[in-house]
Amino acid sequence: MELDEEDGGTRLRMRVDSLDWMAGVLAGLGCAFTIRTPDELRRSVAELAATLRALAALADRGASLGERARRWVLDGRTWEANAR
Repeated sequence: MELDEEDGGTRLRMRVDSLDWMAGVLAGLGCAFTIRTPDELRRSVAELAATLRALAALADRGASLGERARRWVLDGRTWEANAR
């Protein structure tokens, strides 16, 4: 991992095995960011954003997990949540 100061911000360079994992890391930063490369990471971030919007919409409609685990299939990916 490399961090460099650049144009009033910080440039991060990393090698990762999973671009989907990196999309989640970026989403959790809590700050604005720009993806310069690769294009596949941009797609992973966009897919994660779409999934989070869909899950938030379910919650807004009062969807509940109930007593058992539920499974949603969104954009070809399966997401599971376990009730506690």
